[in-house]
Amino acid sequence: MSLRLLTCILVMLSAVGHAADIRVGEKLPPLRIADLGECVIHGDETVFEPWESSTMLGKVQIVEYVAARAGVARLHRPLYDAIREAGFSAAELAVTKLVNADDALWGTSGLVTSKVGENKKEFPENSLVVDAKGIGLRRWGLQQGSGAIALLDRSGDVLFFKEGGLTDDEIHTVVALIRERLR
Repeated sequence: MSLRLLTCILVMLSAVGHAADIRVGEKLPPLRIADLGECVIHGDETVFEPWESSTMLGKVQIVEYVAARAGVARLHRPLYDAIREAGFSAAELAVTKLVNADDALWGTSGLVTSKVGENKKEFPENSLVVDAKGIGLRRWGLQQGSGAIALLDRSGDVLFFKEGGLTDDEIHTVVALIRERLR
């Protein structure tokens, strides 16, 4: 058997057996990012501090985990557009975006942290976290090269989870779940 054929078979088998470790109705598995971490603004300077998922408790929360690749950054934009149209404020709905810098093109990690810093200045109410070593990808059992979105209630229970892009129906479901949980 050729090496090429063996590689194709292994890739197909790994895709068939893939299942994220995030399940609706359960707590989001805890995560700690110490290498880089959350982008915080101190005056004119942006710094990165260790981050833990336990900091997300207490608010209804959108959690997005994405590869640091060009097309993936726009994967969930339709959901964010729908959330903005629904008029949810940062005081009621928190957003945490984790960027897997370990899944970036070689030599671009500096660009990734710079872009996260720019985004933090534009959206200071959001938590932006850089996962330099892909810890979240492995801990949460996610697929490399893509993105995932989860909606959590105030106690950290997963209300909705999906890897990849969302359909219009899924976006409507998330917005309805947010409305229901904010009452």
